[in-house]
Amino acid sequence: SKIQILEKSLSQIVQDFEKEKTLLKKQNEDIIQNQENELSMLRDESRQKSKELKMLKSLANVIIEQRSDIEQFFLEALEQIKEEIRKKMIEEKKLKRFRVPNETIGGTAGSVGHTTGGSQDQTKSYADKVDLNDLDWEDRERV
Repeated sequence: SKIQILEKSLSQIVQDFEKEKTLLKKQNEDIIQNQENELSMLRDESRQKSKELKMLKSLANVIIEQRSDIEQFFLEALEQIKEEIRKKMIEEKKLKRFRVPNETIGGTAGSVGHTTGGSQDQTKSYADKVDLNDLDWEDRERV
């Protein structure tokens, strides 16, 4: 009888252990399934982000290329204006040299060869660098 009670008790403990083992196994399988689903979602999101990043990089390259083209155009236009201003200044100097001897020979001192005071502003080192602030409005519009 004591043996039967102990056997019954042991049998109950084994059944409880089996139930607990089955329950834990089910819980672990659920956890694993949830983690696999989450992993799959994260992989999909990662692929999507990689695609977006690749597209963003290609767009950035296009924008940089366009910007480079615009900058090159602007620099060429600025160089053209700079060259035109140089030619204009050389022409004005030639005219000044030609007019100054005429003034001393027989012309009136104030009427012949007088240039506008604005040419002094235009002589600001156009030979080396041109700053947009140095250009007058007409030249800025042309650029």
